[in-house]
Amino acid sequence: MKLQNEYNNVLQAFRDKFTRDQILQHIEAIKDDCKDITTRVSMDMLRAAVGVSAMCEWYEKYDCHDSHMVTLAKKAYREFMGVV
Repeated sequence: MKLQNEYNNVLQAFRDKFTRDQILQHIEAIKDDCKDITTRVSMDMLRAAVGVSAMCEWYEKYDCHDSHMVTLAKKAYREFMGVV
C-alpha cells in the first residue's frame, strides 16, 4: 500500500474522532444515496479525521493518486469497524 506510512496515524485519527455508533448513524443517513457505501463512508471519515490539506500534501509526498487514498481509507475503516 503506497500510503502505508500514514496508516497508523489515520487509524488513530478515526479512533480519536469517531465512535462506531456515529459511523453507523452516518451509514443509515446516506445509504439510500450511495452505490458504494464503504468507499463513501471511509472517504468521509478520512476527510473529517485528517483533513483535506493533509491529504493534499500526501499526493506530492508519496506520489499517490485517489485510488491510493481510497485504499488507505477503506483499510482503516474496516479495522475501525472491526471487519478486518
